Amino acid sequence: MRKIYTFVLLSVVFIIGNSCSEMFDCIASTKPELESKTLAMGYLSLPYDDYITASVKNTSNDNSFYYYFSVDGELPPGLNFSEEGRDLVFYGSPTQRGTYTFKVTVLIEYPEDYDSEGGLWEDGDRICFGNDSISKSYTITID
Repeated sequence: MRKIYTFVLLSVVFIIGNSCSEMFDCIASTKPELESKTLAMGYLSLPYDDYITASVKNTSNDNSFYYYFSVDGELPPGLNFSEEGRDLVFYGSPTQRGTYTFKVTVLIEYPEDYDSEGGLWEDGDRICFGNDSISKSYTITID
């Protein structure tokens, strides 16, 4: 009799665990993150190259999302940025010394097939997800 109870209990746990992964999205929401990082110091007229990486919290498939970056504030003159997947890359040759602080915002877009199974806990209206964007301030110093 004990074997039957054990079998039934394990079966129930297995079924619940495999059918409620969407429920866990509501408990541990999926949302973007920007890494906390000190950007490299740059030097006047020398090539500069550094980057910030974005990720999606509570998911293992960060690369499946689409990332859109924006930069608000003043970059050092001579520096530009480009989006490369999950990375925002800063590059160029600075033409003026100083300390420059700016805000980076990343907006994520969910893959087309995300939560497409239509189960009980599927979140087509995005109720269970966190904000789709996040911002963080960064500083680059040019010497």
